[in-house]
Amino acid sequence: MKRTLILSDLHIPWVHEDALAFCRAVRDKYKTEQVISVGDELDWHSCSFHDHDPELPSPGDEIKMALPMVAKWRQAFPKMRLARSNHGDMLARKMLSSGLPESALKAYADLYNTPGWTWEPEIIEDMHGIPLIIRHSFGRNIRSALTRVGDACIAYGHHHTVFGVEYRNNLRYRQWAMCVGCLIDPGHRAFAYDRQNLDRPFLGCGVVIDGSAIPVPMYTNASGRWIGKV
Repeated sequence: MKRTLILSDLHIPWVHEDALAFCRAVRDKYKTEQVISVGDELDWHSCSFHDHDPELPSPGDEIKMALPMVAKWRQAFPKMRLARSNHGDMLARKMLSSGLPESALKAYADLYNTPGWTWEPEIIEDMHGIPLIIRHSFGRNIRSALTRVGDACIAYGHHHTVFGVEYRNNLRYRQWAMCVGCLIDPGHRAFAYDRQNLDRPFLGCGVVIDGSAIPVPMYTNASGRWIGKV
């Protein structure tokens, strides 16, 4: 398996303003050779099945805001594999709920002008005979997720407040599960639903090198800006 950078939930356009610089720094420090996203690359708050905040943009305005940001990520990471996710698939889910076939929806790579990005239900990599399964979510409890995947390691996101690695020894080898947190702007009103949670969003991403999981936290200062170091 190539040295891999695993991005967490971006929720563009409500992504943290330093997330791209942070991810580039992680890529350069660990000399990663490929990048995989666990999903929720766009937020689509305006199309959510939950109540839409009337103070936030309409679907047309949200995509207009998002596309220039996506272009910057595409420039930094021209090739990316992405796991399909609840926010990333919001348009397809809306079409399904309206009785329309997903085939009527423009391909994501065309919609976002990202020809080098591909979307898959799950991404499986081989780590010297041990599978690494990357999905959007395996559940909030990292360790318990390992008991449901057989002889595999896993990496995922979705749970903004969960971050880190848990290990489990089975009869054959040591398994690990890594949850990579998120890269949202925690103070944005699009995430007001999370304000009552005692746990706050954990900013970070993950790296996989030679079969080992490396969670990489994004440290911020009192103003919420990245400190510029990995």
